[in-house]
Amino acid sequence: MAALQDYRTAKIRNALIGAGMLIAVILFGMSLREKTTVSEIIFLILEQLGTFIILFIILFALYKIRALGAGDCKLFLMIGLYLPIKKSLIILVGSLVLAALYGSLRNVIRVLILKKDWLTGIHFAIPVACTHAIVVIFEMMK
Repeated sequence: MAALQDYRTAKIRNALIGAGMLIAVILFGMSLREKTTVSEIIFLILEQLGTFIILFIILFALYKIRALGAGDCKLFLMIGLYLPIKKSLIILVGSLVLAALYGSLRNVIRVLILKKDWLTGIHFAIPVACTHAIVVIFEMMK
């Protein structure tokens, strides 16, 4: 939904991100009910908090250098609430690579073939969705 919204409006609404984060927290809380010891529960909560903090630091740096927009950063934080740090970082790096390839190819076609002006910026939620789908497909193939 975020990719479609980003494509249509070049924005990702806070309500959509907030709803996704709320659902992630609810699902995480429900998964804690299956744990048997307090130490397991505390470890999982700390692990989730650590993932969120690490992603926040990375994303804040990318936002400050204008590599990502605020909506893109919030989208990745939401993904970080659903997934462990390793998968979140794979999706982040994969999305950045896919976005760079897409943006470069788009500009080569626009400038060299269509003889139009160079474009900056892309709808980043689309490479995020594609990378996320690739990660899910590879996970299913294991």
